[in-house]
Amino acid sequence: MTVLQKNKTNIFIIMGWVLLYAAMPLYMYYSLISTHEAVQWGVLWDTCGYITAFFLLFVIHHYVLIPFLLNNRHKVAYIACLFISFALFTSYIKYKEPEFIPRHDMHRMELHGQMVMDRLHDVKRKPHKRLPLSPPDMARMTIAILMIGADMCYAAWLNDEKMRKRLMLLEQQNLKQELEHLRYQINPHFFMNTLNNIHALVDIDRDRAKRAIVELSGLMRYALYEGSESKVSLNHEMEFIKLYISLMKMRYPDKVEITCELPENVPSEIMISPLILATFVENAFKHGVSYMQPSFINIRLTKEDGKIHFCCVNSRHPAMAATDRHHGIGLENVRKRLDLQYAGNYKLEINNKEEKLFCVDLILPTS
Repeated sequence: MTVLQKNKTNIFIIMGWVLLYAAMPLYMYYSLISTHEAVQWGVLWDTCGYITAFFLLFVIHHYVLIPFLLNNRHKVAYIACLFISFALFTSYIKYKEPEFIPRHDMHRMELHGQMVMDRLHDVKRKPHKRLPLSPPDMARMTIAILMIGADMCYAAWLNDEKMRKRLMLLEQQNLKQELEHLRYQINPHFFMNTLNNIHALVDIDRDRAKRAIVELSGLMRYALYEGSESKVSLNHEMEFIKLYISLMKMRYPDKVEITCELPENVPSEIMISPLILATFVENAFKHGVSYMQPSFINIRLTKEDGKIHFCCVNSRHPAMAATDRHHGIGLENVRKRLDLQYAGNYKLEINNKEEKLFCVDLILPTS
């Protein structure tokens, strides 16, 4: 229970008991102004003592027995102490009953009348036993039991709330750890392919290889400083995609037809999970480009109706996918990240039914 929650609980408890203590003086004041009778101070004092018995029983149960015994799973000690508290409470209300409450002797009168009738009819009956508690005493015991039961229910509800908040915190921590794990899986996979591209450029054109290294440094800077965040600006994600496409064009100047349609003016407050879109682009180059066959990649991103619509279509070469043992790892990680970070508030469609076409259609919220 937090400090604020404890303070609120204590305030409500104090207010309830203050109202209960104030009820009798207010009743006597009402009687005074309506009947002009003298204030019975003795009765008022006895009533306060009578209410104090309930108050002490509640305080002992709420502030001692529950936190130190029941919450710590000392059930035997809790039951024993609760039984002792009830015994003391019962003794007090039995022998210190307020004067203004008449003792309930109705059952005694009925028993006496029955004995007289038995004598008149010469009926021999067993002696009647006197009840240990009168009906009013039983009523007060019932009130005390209900009070303790309500306090136990409230304590159980607080424990459930505490456990629920603890589970939510653990779930958030596990979610964060799982997202970090997925990002670490994506980044090495992503940069391994990029380094292979630069390695191929070294023997072909060193100037291009140098420019590729500069491009790669920009990619790594983004992944290092912003890829670890839960959300990044959509503008930064698009800059990352442009750098990657520029790097890929160095390797495939005439081998692949690349079309990229990205909006120029995007509000800076639009955020997105980092490397989500870039993973689809990387997958398109890795599995959609062939040296032996015509290839193409079409990337388009639009913003409409408060949503981000990303579409990536590329040529498909089944022979390349069959030789790649790690095919699909990036897409599988993206699905997991989308499920964890957007919790179903997204739409992802991957069409791989056509033999020579692979299409990714993703819709994300802008907030």
